[in-house]
Parts: sequence; structure tokens; C-alpha cells
Amino acid sequence: METNGEINVLLKKENQPITPKHLGIKVSPEQAPQAVIMDGKILDEPLTVLGLNRKWLHTELEKLGVAPGVFKLADEKKKKLTPVQQEYQQLAKSKEPPRPIFKNCFRAFIAGGTICLVEQGQRSNFPLSLHCSSSQRDNRIEKDTRADDVATIL
Repeated sequence: METNGEINVLLKKENQPITPKHLGIKVSPEQAPQAVIMDGKILDEPLTVLGLNRKWLHTELEKLGVAPGVFKLADEKKKKLTPVQQEYQQLAKSKEPPRPIFKNCFRAFIAGGTICLVEQGQRSNFPLSLHCSSSQRDNRIEKDTRADDVATIL
């Protein structure tokens, strides 16, 4: 018991959460995302740094049925894309009317080997839609969500 009346409790070893270190798994250090498409233009330098190329990018975008150049894509060293959370929060708070889907509103990332697109939808009650699909087309996952929920899902 603390002097201010609070009680501190330590979990028994068998009840503590397991970490990769406990399992002897090495994890790579986290890095900031790199933009590979900005303002509709593919940036070759970040792709090269990541060990990727335009062909890979076009192939992945074709699988999703999206034309390259309509959104900004962020990518990390491990080919794992992550969203820029502040941009989503700003978009969610935006008072602009919904825009057509293919105009300046896409964000994409790869999570667990899955490419996901976050786009502004046409419906006012769901300003954003989150579409995820794995490389196998039969494992397609789709979920409608609000921008505030994107960080929770990820």
C-alpha cells in the first residue's frame, strides 16, 4: 500500500503477459513509414530503399482494383504499411462534403501481409470505409468503420 492509499499489485509470473523476448523471437526495430506515392506520383527512391519496385507496387494495386496515383502510400522496411493517424483524425473532423472515392482521399498500408485501403465513402454516416484483402482473393475481408475507429482496428 502506498502512502496516498493506493494499492500496487504485481502479477505472478504465470499470469504476466508473454513478450517476443520470452519466446526467444527477435523483432526488427520499428521505423517511420515512408511515402512511396505522393500527390499521385510514384517515388522511386523510397521503393528502392525498401527493396521494392514499381512493378511490385502496380501488381499490388491491381489486385485491389485501384489505379496507382490516386492516393498516398506509406511503407516501412518490412513491407508493412501503416497509417498516418493524424491524417485520418483530421479527415474525420473535416466538415467537407464527401468527395468522389477516387479523388485525393485514399490511404493505404500493409498490415500482417494484407494491403488495406482507407477511403472516404459516399455515405454521410460512414465518412470512411476500410477495405482489407489478403493476397488470396478468397480471404477477402471488408469492414465499414468511422475514421475514429481506424486506430482501434489497426
